Amino acid sequence: MSDQPIQTIRLSSRDRRKLVDVINQQGARVKQNSERRNIRVDYHAEGVIVAIRQPHGNTIQHAVVPRNLSRWGIAFVHGRFVYPDVNCDVTLPTLEGKSYIVPGKVVRCRHIGGIVHEVSVVFNEPVDLDLFVTLNAEQREQTALEQSDDPFNADTEPTDTAGMRAMVVDDVRSDRKLFGLYLTEMGLSVSEAVGAAQALNLAMRDRMDMILINCHLADHNGAELVKHLRNEKVNCAIIGMSSSENETIKQEMIAAGASAFLVKPFQKGALKELVEQLLALDTDAGSESDAIISTETNNATMRPIIEEFVSGLGTYIARLHNASNSEDYDHLAKICQQLKGSGGGYGFAVITQAAQGALGRLESNEQDADAIRRQVNELLSILRRVRFE
Repeated sequence: MSDQPIQTIRLSSRDRRKLVDVINQQGARVKQNSERRNIRVDYHAEGVIVAIRQPHGNTIQHAVVPRNLSRWGIAFVHGRFVYPDVNCDVTLPTLEGKSYIVPGKVVRCRHIGGIVHEVSVVFNEPVDLDLFVTLNAEQREQTALEQSDDPFNADTEPTDTAGMRAMVVDDVRSDRKLFGLYLTEMGLSVSEAVGAAQALNLAMRDRMDMILINCHLADHNGAELVKHLRNEKVNCAIIGMSSSENETIKQEMIAAGASAFLVKPFQKGALKELVEQLLALDTDAGSESDAIISTETNNATMRPIIEEFVSGLGTYIARLHNASNSEDYDHLAKICQQLKGSGGGYGFAVITQAAQGALGRLESNEQDADAIRRQVNELLSILRRVRFE
């Protein structure tokens, strides 16, 4: 992306830490008699970027000074006032030097002095603190307690696509509108791009879960655009489209990094099938017949711990989704290993089987990104269908 993040506070690393220490001391005096529900840990990584989405549709990136991090949010120091309730994407550097993008919302902006403000963001989904900081034994224990009390439960709609975004790249306006309508009806938030330049800019600016790309663009070849997106670490699902049935065009798109391919004209059902497969969504999963119930549900002794296990699956879903999008295979393997070892014990053999399949794919000598994504999405689809009773 050509636009660099705006740095409103220009300080050395040492002075940044001093500034954060002063604010921490002020916060300690204010909060000394209160008890926080979520553990917060010091987080001073360089390279934290907050992309704030403006009401008119533009997004402005800011390089900020992080203060602390919790599973459900971040506090940072900023040189401008930020209006509460605006949506944003927070890029968090991990301990391994990777980037992790988390959508959230600004909930508070407190003036400290001069141009300095402290801003708090609440994430839409929890993060795994182990990715970003080294926890001590006490912090690890507190984190485990939090996870057992996460506000996910079996009554939460498992196929909710809130927060999922798609982009349609096509220089034919009517096609953009049609495919955008299809995706909107499936619950996705849709952006449009006329050509490759605009598409690349939007993809680098905003987190995307899926991109539809016409192979024949006025300003670019579709396969070249896919290569550019993959080179820029845009790891979302990409569907190539063409009105031609030429197999070479399809193979070029797949070789460039596309996840799937559709021949125009196509029906809404064909796109719906790919959306469900690539984004691990099942729009029919709300029916009773599709629900997955524990085989131990009639065991009175087991019921309380089965309910606890099911209520905690939302955390696994969020972690799997994030790790899959960022292609963090080490973390994916860790999560799959946990689910493989626990699913069957609670009467969900199907979870163990799906996790084992994903783990096998991850441990394969040939790590095929699309094959891994499909296997993980199968596991995600199963987790979303699990019910306590």
